[in-house]
Amino acid sequence: MSTFLPRFGSEIKGVLSGWDRLRFRGTIRWLASLRGLGSYLSCQHILLKDFKTYVTNLTDRIQSATEELAERHRRPLIFLPSSKERKEARALEIAEADQVRQGLVVIFKCVEPCYTFTVGPNATTKRLELRYKPSRCSHLYFYLRDQQYGPISVRLQMWMPFTVHVCLNGREWLAQRLIAQGIGFEQRDNCFVMWRRWPPRSVC
Repeated sequence: MSTFLPRFGSEIKGVLSGWDRLRFRGTIRWLASLRGLGSYLSCQHILLKDFKTYVTNLTDRIQSATEELAERHRRPLIFLPSSKERKEARALEIAEADQVRQGLVVIFKCVEPCYTFTVGPNATTKRLELRYKPSRCSHLYFYLRDQQYGPISVRLQMWMPFTVHVCLNGREWLAQRLIAQGIGFEQRDNCFVMWRRWPPRSVC
């Protein structure tokens, strides 16, 4: 940027700067470590031999609540057989096809890599032990549209420790701010190539 501005300064009308993607990671810290989860299970009087049944029941509750949410908002809940599919692009297609301008657009479910807890035997102590390791489990992706922040996605891991990621697009937030200020602009993908006072937004 330090060399770009002096070189093309005579052709630049202004500069916009800000965040591109913002990702917030949420965990219940007490449940996100071996020591913490072990203490929680002990306080709840949950034996390690019953761990899988206990967590499966929690996962089932998440699944039921998700199905209820999709039905209440009359939005699709779609299972994706491949985690490599471009979820954001498909969510945008669904939003445009169904003309969703605000609220829940779609919920995707797919199996992806993660870090999670399991219980297995310790060959030395001859007892069950809690383990935290790489694995694969189901994840839910909630895609929404907000009038202030634009597109928002929420990724929820469906197995302990139920990690959450919330992702916002800083460029789309800026676009909403420009519209609110009555500033028209031309946007190409995630870049603003021109802005001006009304007429409103032009998207290429």
